[in-house]
This record gives sequence, structure tokens and C-alpha cells, in this order.
Amino acid sequence: MKNNIAVATIRNSPELPTKFAQFSKEIDYGRGETFRVISGPETVFVVVDSKNLAKITSMVSKSDIVMTLDNLAEIVSTESEDALMAPGVLAGQTTELVINGINLVACVAPVTSAIFILREEDATSAYLALRRLSKET
Repeated sequence: MKNNIAVATIRNSPELPTKFAQFSKEIDYGRGETFRVISGPETVFVVVDSKNLAKITSMVSKSDIVMTLDNLAEIVSTESEDALMAPGVLAGQTTELVINGINLVACVAPVTSAIFILREEDATSAYLALRRLSKET
């Protein structure tokens, strides 16, 4: 679990990968800094530490910024590949969060983990809900 996370939704353009590659060089992954990019056909969803939100938004025109959100947290749920490839595992996790009144800003599920982005004030409740769920299974 990590707090002080922010997201920016930016209109997709051909020059973004080059800009993000340059920005990525400034991230200290060894110290746990966050930089995730989820690209869609029309927009790019960027997850960074709050301290880096201004850097990301300064790289593009203000008119290309669709939305920014701050005061978020990230929970990474690491599972075995078999668990995450089994039907219903991710659905069960998101359902558990909804049952506990937690609204997800985003959920990304690469093969062996699920990354939940949510409001910072919900982070502890979400973590505990997911932990209870993992002990039940």
C-alpha cells in the first residue's frame, strides 16, 4: 500500500512516448517511486507520486489534460499467476472493495498482480478488506 499518489488523464498523441521516456529517467524506482502509464486509443492514464504530478502535466499542453486527481493511494495485490488467471479472482477482489464502500479510481491487472487506485482516505479499509478476503480463500 502506498499513499501520496496522483493520476493524470491526458489526450493521447504521438509525442507522448518520447516525453514519458525522458520523464522515466528521473524516477528512482529503487526508492519506490511510482510511474505507471496505461495507454488507450484516445487517452493515456498516468499514475505518479503526488510530488511528480506537476512535472507530468507541465510536459503537455493544458488543453490536452483531461483530468487530474490527487490524494490517492495504491494497493498492489500480488497473486500467483494461477490465481489471477482463474475466473472470478479479480471480480471477487473488486466486489469485496465495493461491499466495503470503497470506490476505485482505477484497477490494472498485469499477470501476477492487481493494482488498485483509490482515495487515500479509503486505503486502510481497502487493504484490510483485501487482506480478509485473502485469508478466506
